[in-house]
Amino acid sequence: MNFLEENESIITSEKGLNLFSLFKLFWLNKIFILLVVFCFSLISIFYSYTRENIYLSNALVEIGNSEEQLSQNSQALEFLGINQNVQSPEKELLAKLESIAYFNFLAIDDGVIEAISVNNHKLIPVFKKKNFNLEKGINLNTDIPEEFFNAYETFFGNLHVAKKSNTSFLELGYKSPSPELSKKMTDLIFQTFNEYERTKTLLNSERYIEYLYGEAKLAPDADVKKLLFSLIESEYKKIAIVNVNQDYALKEVSPAIIEKIRISPNRYVHLGYGLFLGLFFSLFYILYSYYVRKS
Repeated sequence: MNFLEENESIITSEKGLNLFSLFKLFWLNKIFILLVVFCFSLISIFYSYTRENIYLSNALVEIGNSEEQLSQNSQALEFLGINQNVQSPEKELLAKLESIAYFNFLAIDDGVIEAISVNNHKLIPVFKKKNFNLEKGINLNTDIPEEFFNAYETFFGNLHVAKKSNTSFLELGYKSPSPELSKKMTDLIFQTFNEYERTKTLLNSERYIEYLYGEAKLAPDADVKKLLFSLIESEYKKIAIVNVNQDYALKEVSPAIIEKIRISPNRYVHLGYGLFLGLFFSLFYILYSYYVRKS
């Protein structure tokens, strides 16, 4: 560019670029720098406004397993000589939500299949119901439809689980282009997860009771029989707790609301990137042009 060459010719008589002459070089080309920075800023603003807005609706929850069950688990592990490796609550919850078994439970629900395509927002690829056994779900030992894996990746890419700062509570939410749909999916995850944990606990307790009854019939010692029947009684107590407590796995401290403030794109961040890149490339081009002509 001609005006770059003219400005650089002013300081070519100097032996080299020191800090003062470098500043002088940039100052003489300030119009070029401003034009480049302005162009990059416009591009970043255009990019930011063409991206789809993403919203996150959070519910404040806490892990809701009963103290009785937790004490039983710890006592059983201690009796077996196993030390518990206690994970943080948010990691524990996220691991359970990320399990294919839970997603299988969620995906075959008619309400979920309907909810994921509301208002043409495809949060999760729509399933064909013929791919599912609506009583047992997908058999994970057979060929799984591609739609299942696509939905699985989409679902957990938008899932949000984090610890609430300075509290013992957790944030459970779902990101989507629609604030209403984000809240609906957050409520749906909360409800289906509770139902999933309750169903799993009830099935395990029924199997355990059946096993204990079989052992009690074969036990020759009266004390052993008494111990086995006490374990059966505790399992029936657990079943009663699960049936009565709808929020057995998760307790909702504060429900999700329709959040109108987007979390993405962050236009200020994009503008900052544009300003930085514009400044960087304009200064780099000036220095590169100077040394090329100097040589």
